[in-house]
Amino acid sequence: MKLTLNQSNPLGVKEQIKRQIKGLIESGSLKAGAPLPPSRDLALTLGVNRNTTWAAYRELTKEGWLSTTTGSGTYVNQMKTTVHREDIGGLFDELLSKAATMGYGPNEVADRFLSHLACQSAGTQSNRLLVVECNHETGLHMAAFLERELNVSTEMMLIQEIEENPRLALQRLKTIDLVVCGFNHIEEFKAALPDAPIAAMGILMRPDLKAMEILARLPAGTAVGLTCANRRSTETLFREVIYDNGSTLKRIWAGMDDADGIRDMLKTCTVVLASHYVYERIEAIAGQEVEIIKVALVPDPAGITMVREYLAGR
Repeated sequence: MKLTLNQSNPLGVKEQIKRQIKGLIESGSLKAGAPLPPSRDLALTLGVNRNTTWAAYRELTKEGWLSTTTGSGTYVNQMKTTVHREDIGGLFDELLSKAATMGYGPNEVADRFLSHLACQSAGTQSNRLLVVECNHETGLHMAAFLERELNVSTEMMLIQEIEENPRLALQRLKTIDLVVCGFNHIEEFKAALPDAPIAAMGILMRPDLKAMEILARLPAGTAVGLTCANRRSTETLFREVIYDNGSTLKRIWAGMDDADGIRDMLKTCTVVLASHYVYERIEAIAGQEVEIIKVALVPDPAGITMVREYLAGR
C-alpha cells in the first residue's frame, strides 16, 4: 500500500491518509480482506507520529471501511466492496486538466472545491435518521452505509433499549425525520412504540449465498454452529428463510456475548456460520478442526432506494 503525503495540501495529514486509503478501496486496489500495515509501521514509512496513523485507522474502522482486531491486525472490510457505482475519477481528471489551463494548481483546486462544498452544505439541512438494530455492530454498519449513500446524519438505538424505555425513545424521535430498522425489527419497533409520531421503514440485511450452498451440502444430522454479536441478533439473522435449507441439520445458537455458549458450540460443531461482524473474533478462538464460514451482510439496495425516495418526497 503506497501513500504519499503533501505538506502543502489543504487537507491535514490524517485526512490525507484516510482519503488515500478510501480511494484505494473504492478503486479496487485494496480488495476485501486485504491486510493493512500496522499503524506503527505505516507511521514510520510516512514519517509521521504513530498517533496520526492510529487515528486514521480508528476513524476508517468506525466508518465501516476497515475491520481491526486486537492481535490479528487491520483489514479492508467486506461490506465496503460489495456496492459498485460508476467511478467519477474521470470527472476529477477533467476538472484538474481544465483548471491547469486556467492557471490553477491541484492544491488550489482542492482548496476552492472544499470552500465551495462548505458553502453548499451550509445551505442544506441534512435529514436525521434513527437506526434501530439489536446489536451495535449491525447498527453502526447500517448507519455508516446510510450516511455514505444518502448524505444523512444518523443516531442509533438498540431495539432492546426502546422496549425497555419507550418514553426515552419518544423523546429521541422529536429530532428525527425517519426511523430505519433492520427488516426483522420493524414489527418489534411498532409494537414497542405504537404511537410513534414519525414513519419507520425496514431494510433487509442481505447475506451472501455461500452459507446456503454449504448448508445444502452437509449430511443430515450435522451439528452447525450459528453466531452473531448476541443471542438475539444470532436468532434474527439465522432464522431467515435462506437458512431453512437442510432442516435435518442440528443447529446450535450462541451469541458472542455468551462465552460459555460459544465454548460449548465450538466443542460440538465442525462447521460454524458467523456474521462478518464477529468472524475474526470467533476464528481467533476456534480450533483448526472447526471450519468458520463468514456470512457477509449488506443492506438491500431496494430498501435504500425506498428510503431515498421517502426522504426526497418529504
